[in-house]
Amino acid sequence: MLRAALAWLIEVLLLAPPREMRLDEAVEKTCLLYTDGSSDPSRTPKHVVGAVLFDPFAQEVRYTYTPVPEHVVNSWVPMKQQIHLTELFAGPLSLDTWQQRLQNRHVIHFVDNSAALAALVKGYSSKDDCIKLSSDYWLRAASGKVYIYVDRVESKCNISDEPSRLCFDKLMPELGAVYDPPVLNYLDSPAPQRDPTTWFGSSDRWRKIIADLHAGIFPTTPDPARSKGSGS
Repeated sequence: MLRAALAWLIEVLLLAPPREMRLDEAVEKTCLLYTDGSSDPSRTPKHVVGAVLFDPFAQEVRYTYTPVPEHVVNSWVPMKQQIHLTELFAGPLSLDTWQQRLQNRHVIHFVDNSAALAALVKGYSSKDDCIKLSSDYWLRAASGKVYIYVDRVESKCNISDEPSRLCFDKLMPELGAVYDPPVLNYLDSPAPQRDPTTWFGSSDRWRKIIADLHAGIFPTTPDPARSKGSGS
C-alpha cells in the first residue's frame, strides 16, 4: 500500500500542470456534472452507472450510461452492498467519456451517495477498492486540467438517476439530452491491472523516471544514495 501511494504521488507530480488562478473574464462557464449508480440483484446487469453533463458554453445536455463490467465488480472486495463502489465508478467514467469537452474547464460534480462523496472530496479512503477509484478520478482531473468541486445532491434531485436505472424515455427527452457512448478503455481493463502498483507502467519505466529525477536534482551524482563526502 505504501508503494502504491508513493507511485500515485509521483504520477500526480508528473501529470499535474502548474496551478493557475485566472483573473480575466474569459473563463468559460462552469459545467454541471451529475453521476449516479444503481445496484439491483434481480436485474441483469446488476450494477449500472449513469452520468449527465450540462455544458453552458455549448448550451447542451449530454448523457451516458454503462453496466459496470463483471470482471471489474469481481475485483472489488466482496460485501452485501456495493452501491458506493458503483457510484464511485461513475466518476472517472465521466471524466474519460467527456475528456475533450472538460479539458481546462470548471466543473461542479454532484453525487448523492455519502460514502462515494466522502471518498471523492478527500481523495482518499481506508478501503482499498474505494481508494483505487478515487485515485483514478483525481489523476484524470489533474492530467486534464479539470477544476472540480464535488458536492452533494439529494437523490430525488439527481438527474442522472434515470440513466443509471436504464430509463431513457422521460427526463432525458425533456432535457433534449444527447447520448454519448461511454469510454471504458481504461476502466474496463482486467482485474489484475487494477492493482495500483501496475497503474503507471512497468518497473523499467519507473527505474527510468527515478533516474531522470535524480539526474535533474543531482546532475553530477547519478546515484545520490551512494554518494559520500561533504562536497557531493
